[in-house]
Formats: sequence, structure tokens, C-alpha cells
Amino acid sequence: MSSAADRSLQVAAYELLLDRRLGDLYTLPDGWLVMGAGNRAEDRAVSVPMSSALANRLMHLEIKADIEAWAITPSLKGCMRMWWHSTLQARVPASQ
Repeated sequence: MSSAADRSLQVAAYELLLDRRLGDLYTLPDGWLVMGAGNRAEDRAVSVPMSSALANRLMHLEIKADIEAWAITPSLKGCMRMWWHSTLQARVPASQ
């Protein structure tokens, strides 16, 4: 697994996961969950190998953008489609 975070940030994430705090500076409130997002190495994005100690304490999910599955109402689907076409697809090369 990989992440865009360098080793020093991974150490902080590890502490937040295990101790629910960051040193004496911050304590995670009760009931809060820790979530994150990262880049896969095969996507050729910013990617630093994640330490096995950190990776083994996380659930790794790959989520596919699917407007039909995610949208709740027809009007929301329309807004999402319009945004997708005007914003994202203009940036994606035709070969992808």
C-alpha cells in the first residue's frame, strides 16, 4: 500500500490510530473515526510506500466513481452529471 504522506506524517497517523492523540497537542474526541485517502502506485500519482505497521492497522478500500450508484435523487444525479462533464472529463485524456 502507498500514500502521498512521507514517513513523518505516517508516524503521526500511526499515533492517531493507536493512541487517538497527537502528542500533547491534540486528542481525538470520543466517537470520532479516523479516515484517509491515498494514491495507488499504479495510478502514477504521488505515492510513498506505506509502512507495514501502519498499513496493517487500516482497512484499504478501492472506490469507483459511479454517479448512478451514489446519487440519491434525480435532481442530484443531474447536478453530478453536469459537474462531471464540465469539470472532470475536460481534464481526462481521451485514451483513459
